[in-house]
Amino acid sequence: MTATLVREVQDLRKQLGISQEKAASVLRVTTTTLSRWANGKTTEPSTLHQEWGEALKDLLKDANEVINPKAVAWWFNTPNALLSDLRPLDLLGSPAGYKKVKNLLFAMRWGLPV
Repeated sequence: MTATLVREVQDLRKQLGISQEKAASVLRVTTTTLSRWANGKTTEPSTLHQEWGEALKDLLKDANEVINPKAVAWWFNTPNALLSDLRPLDLLGSPAGYKKVKNLLFAMRWGLPV
């Protein structure tokens, strides 16, 4: 895995307080694949996975601008009524779920009704 993506995954795990298993789920890979990337025991992630890592990094940046940075992990790990009582973190495993979380953060940033 590129050193940049390794750092991004580590940052994601640290900021959200999640396990390697959950990080793998969010990145849409197996725990074994994530571990192999981190240890350099396999080829680099595909362009698709690298782009997904960038999208997650941008989402986390947005969250830190909209939410008190000390509360970001809590927000991602707490069921949200505006997301059908699902945790934002659980939605990140799919493009549609990612879009819902991204749209909610956008609405929160601009004070739009949701």
